[in-house]
Amino acid sequence: MDILTHGLIGGALAQSLAKKHRLLVASLAGFVGGILADIDILVRSSEDPLLNLEVHRALTHWLVFIPVGGLVAALILWPLLRRTLPFRKLALFTTAGYATHALLDACTSYGTQLFGPFSGNPVAWNLISVVDPVATLLLMAGFGIALTRRQAGAARVGVALMLTYLTVGGLQHERVRAQVQSIAAGQGHQPERLVVKPTLGNLVLWRTLYEFDGHYYINAIRAGFGTDAIPGDRTPVLDYQSAFAPLETDSRLFQDIERFHRFASGYLVWHPEQPGVIGDVRYAMLPHEVAPIWGIRLPANWRTAEGTVSFEHFRRTDVETRQAFLDMVLGRIQ
Repeated sequence: MDILTHGLIGGALAQSLAKKHRLLVASLAGFVGGILADIDILVRSSEDPLLNLEVHRALTHWLVFIPVGGLVAALILWPLLRRTLPFRKLALFTTAGYATHALLDACTSYGTQLFGPFSGNPVAWNLISVVDPVATLLLMAGFGIALTRRQAGAARVGVALMLTYLTVGGLQHERVRAQVQSIAAGQGHQPERLVVKPTLGNLVLWRTLYEFDGHYYINAIRAGFGTDAIPGDRTPVLDYQSAFAPLETDSRLFQDIERFHRFASGYLVWHPEQPGVIGDVRYAMLPHEVAPIWGIRLPANWRTAEGTVSFEHFRRTDVETRQAFLDMVLGRIQ
């Protein structure tokens, strides 16, 4: 989730636990606790472009790390707030804020290693986009009223509205999933894997893809009063072990491809617009298209196992793409 929404929900939860005279410090402590887990975004290496993909949403997002993260946030704020409240109260507020972070990330489509170190599999409930202005505004209203009017009840209402919004996302997810299964059955397909993800900033338009017989089938679904499908593309599954069989499995290049395969949960394709790029087909600018928004570019001489991969983004923000996306959200494209 975006950093502002993380801070707001962390601050709102801390506010809901505070008495009136401590709402101001609770707001600050919860906000800092709510954003601190994303400190791992700073872990990068010029020599290893995939390092951040493995580190981000890992250790600092583990459920078992919550007490540690809350304590660290409290220690950061203690020099500033030590004259204002006892350390145990400060730690309560920062830990409450920190606890919201990984759980909110797990509600998005990117995936978070909630159960590390026991499991490295990312958890992605696909209930909400990583940026959703409705969710942010709901939290902002509750947080702002609680802060300015010293009313913890407003923060509780904001958190309750956010939970309600996530519940709506879950109901929408199930509606869209049922529609995709119906589409697949109508074509005589039995999906081996199926993904349903909300698109940016809304719970109306969804990207779906399923795997069957060596191909990914992609459709956009608009879930309004009804569920309308926008037929999309089909693309072959990239079996990286077969495609890169000439490479030694202990070579740096093969291991980097394998690391990206894990990051993408196995949803690999050749990028249709970028030669030499392996893409993560779960994400695209338009929900019915194949073209991934990110991937790894292989070196030109990859068959000799020389060179290293680079991680690149391929976001299209032109007027035509934005208009097509808006038309789908508003139901102008069927």
